[in-house]
Amino acid sequence: DGRRKGWQLIWKCDIPPSVLNFAWRVAVDSLPTWQNKHKRGLETDDLCPICSTEVEDNFHPFFRCPLARELRHTMVDVWNLPDITTIVCTGKEW
Repeated sequence: DGRRKGWQLIWKCDIPPSVLNFAWRVAVDSLPTWQNKHKRGLETDDLCPICSTEVEDNFHPFFRCPLARELRHTMVDVWNLPDITTIVCTGKEW
């Protein structure tokens, strides 16, 4: 029906404006990822500069990059994070 409950959830959160802005930028695919910079002609390659194993889109640096996986593994020791296998990139607005 055109409504996006995810947007409502993001903007109603009681978190700092910078975090809200970051979440919104992730949701609309406007982070300065290598893929986005490559699309705009700012980079010659769109591979992740850290692991060079795949394209750095919005999903890669948070969940698929080996360094991100190591960080997440460490964070799970401190915070109750959802299982990484339950987070799936289903397209542009995951």
